[in-house]
Amino acid sequence: MGSLYAKDLVDLALKEADSEYQSDGKYNKYAEELDSVNYFNMAPKNGVADFCSIFISWLAYRCSKPDPSKWDAHYFLYQPDSGEDLAASCGWAAQYFMDNDAFYTNPKDFERGDQIFFVKSNGVYYHTGLVVGWDEKYVYTVEANTSGGKTLKKRYLLNDDKIAGVGRPRYDGWEISGNEGKETENKTWDEIFTDLAFDCYNGKYGNYPDRKHKINALGYGNIYSEVQKRVNMIVAGILKR
Repeated sequence: MGSLYAKDLVDLALKEADSEYQSDGKYNKYAEELDSVNYFNMAPKNGVADFCSIFISWLAYRCSKPDPSKWDAHYFLYQPDSGEDLAASCGWAAQYFMDNDAFYTNPKDFERGDQIFFVKSNGVYYHTGLVVGWDEKYVYTVEANTSGGKTLKKRYLLNDDKIAGVGRPRYDGWEISGNEGKETENKTWDEIFTDLAFDCYNGKYGNYPDRKHKINALGYGNIYSEVQKRVNMIVAGILKR
């Protein structure tokens, strides 16, 4: 299985923002590239009009390493089963996350790298994007097939009724790349948890529940409980440096 990191998808999505790739509601570079690796088992690339979900698949395909052919092992399986409508892939993808206990509806659980889903007033899923940030008021996304076929960075109030929830891909973590002079992170999970625990103990992430939100939004996944165990060990004098 190739590795897949949340940071890589977020970075690539932000680079794609403010781009336009749709023509006549049919063609876009995301579908073309996925079609070139036989992604579509039903519709050819020129039959894909709604490509918001295709964009997420493209991000995962591009960022998978070292083996792009294994990117679907991380829950990026947004192609409907044979006989289903490709245009309904948003709802199909949301259900896939639900079936794997990886769907979250509480805004405090949202993380960068999550796939966010939107619904109409009748509950029908109609759009999707990638979460690239959040604050106490808004969630920030990058979405394709929006505003006339563009790929844009957008924001929504955390309590917006259009937000159905987010799916949590099975990332390998939040990698800090060694490219372009950036720091390379090469730690075990135990080292990551321990470092974060001491940071929490020293007040870096504030108090609960904001601390929980900040830790879980770092991109490593839903790890706060593991970090808090080590904080308790530090307080008890069991874990020292």
